[in-house]
Amino acid sequence: VFPVDDSALLDDLVLIRRGLPSDVALILGGAAAVRSRDLLGAVGALVVDSLPEFRVTLRRLAEQV
Repeated sequence: VFPVDDSALLDDLVLIRRGLPSDVALILGGAAAVRSRDLLGAVGALVVDSLPEFRVTLRRLAEQV
């Protein structure tokens, strides 16, 4: 588990988001991600709380295609 307030981690996530096409979702989960949902959302990531929510998110994204 990495603390989300780690600036190097956030910088890496920004680089990853920029490197992905805009129609590719960056989905993060886990305890640290859930605690920092707003910060990660600002980076352009979708944060999921659980595996069931991950499945719902994937279905929702598939419907947008």
